[in-house]
Amino acid sequence: MKAPGTAQPRPAARALPADLLAVAEGPSYPKPTITSSSELGALTKTDSYLSAGHLEPHTGLSMGAEIQPSPPLVTGQWRPSKAPGTGQTPLLATEIVAVTRLSKLEYLAGKHRKSVHDFKEELSKGSARDLLLVESHERQKSTERAIATMLGVHHLVSRDQVSSEALRSAKLVLSIGGDNHLQYVAQFVEDTPLVGVNSYPEHSDGVLCSLTFEDLPHFLERLAQGNYLVEKWARADVETDGMPIGRALCDIGCGELHFFEMSKHLLNYRGRQDLHKGSGLLIATGAGSTGWYSSVRRQSGALDSSFARTSPELRFILREPYAGRLPANTFPEGDVREGEELVLESLNDSQGIVILDSLTKAAFPLGSIMKVKLSEHPLRVLFVN
Repeated sequence: MKAPGTAQPRPAARALPADLLAVAEGPSYPKPTITSSSELGALTKTDSYLSAGHLEPHTGLSMGAEIQPSPPLVTGQWRPSKAPGTGQTPLLATEIVAVTRLSKLEYLAGKHRKSVHDFKEELSKGSARDLLLVESHERQKSTERAIATMLGVHHLVSRDQVSSEALRSAKLVLSIGGDNHLQYVAQFVEDTPLVGVNSYPEHSDGVLCSLTFEDLPHFLERLAQGNYLVEKWARADVETDGMPIGRALCDIGCGELHFFEMSKHLLNYRGRQDLHKGSGLLIATGAGSTGWYSSVRRQSGALDSSFARTSPELRFILREPYAGRLPANTFPEGDVREGEELVLESLNDSQGIVILDSLTKAAFPLGSIMKVKLSEHPLRVLFVN
């Protein structure tokens, strides 16, 4: 168990059973030659997060079962190698739904209104960067085929088809992708536990993800024994002008759409009001405290701005505060605890916006009121013991 605010090392990846490895490998493609780091960067969007470590035993589950060997593969449905001896109801593959992301190739094919097959054929004859897109796509599809073999094909949902209804019957949701994908999937779960599986760890930090694809057989075995823990990550509920706009897992940014225009708002905080003038306000949870929030605080000389993902608080900071002759920015940063609410009145006179986790965007024009508070529904993140 790690102290709050410290990183948890990722366990070593386990080798896949030979029959599952054969499913995962799929067709082989020529490996491209990467001529510059920018070619690889086009595929990768990573954020840096720091793990905290307050784990809660899942209610009614035994924590003492021994690790069993990875089970033999049964086509179409994975089963534990033997029944758990704890007397508790196991969590089986039939109760899990995995949400897969769109590959970059699939996204670009849709953008150019081409079929995935035709677009892949075009890229296969192109540059090193094009070949890298094809390789990444095929690796992702191979991973999806292997997961379908473990869980059953009907337990996979694509990112472009996911909804709260599609996940309603699941007792556990797997996010198959990276950090951004996990944030997206988290929007559709309220109290159902979630697990992040980094599908491309060579090119994605996936710091919010606790597993890689190679970890899944062992992970499923431990679930079948009822041997897992649940960690509750704080989230933030946001509304503008009385209408909910979403729930943020990592961060909320507000300000003018164009970075070169000054953002202005009135901040109402613990009975005080302050005029904020700068590049905009950033509000972070513990899960987001080592990403954008940490980068902003480093500008003021802070060496470590992280706090526990499980900590029931939000922290805010004004980005690039304006230092002028007139009084402003009396308290440019602070925290929001349980039962408290942060209220902002927009003074933006151009194109004010609010954005949640870099995914959900809403208008924040002149006179608009935004309210932010800790959500009553933290994200339940599952870890095997």
